[in-house]
Amino acid sequence: MLIKIGQFDITECWDGVFYKKLSRYPDITEWEIQTVLDFIEYEKANGRSCEIEAEKEILDAINRYRSSCQGGIRISPPDKIEECTACPKYKGCMTDYVCHTTSVENAIKILNCGSLLSPVTSRKMSAEELRRESRNAANDPADYFEY
Repeated sequence: MLIKIGQFDITECWDGVFYKKLSRYPDITEWEIQTVLDFIEYEKANGRSCEIEAEKEILDAINRYRSSCQGGIRISPPDKIEECTACPKYKGCMTDYVCHTTSVENAIKILNCGSLLSPVTSRKMSAEELRRESRNAANDPADYFEY
């Protein structure tokens, strides 16, 4: 998995690339570093390796923080995650809640299932099929909502 850290519209995982948006690019907070390291650990636990692509200063900050994170020190989530752009009303995601954007049909499936799965896994569709569906939905956003 390639992790690209930079100035993106949103944080998302797409086609084998994890695009990590920073709240105050090019500065990276300890919370943002921790989320990157947690992502790497998750990938490792599932048999996948990661490579980070970022500016030298960002890579240096991650490497400095890595030892304390691996030593068990954890950063509490901030009250608001400003890198998230899904909640324009609050200009970030309020961490007392989970924010997930999906169709009503898929939200019902998620709630009935009790867990979040990747769309490729849960819907047994290729990334290209999902991309086409996403483009079609962007043209008709009435079927989508945030919760």
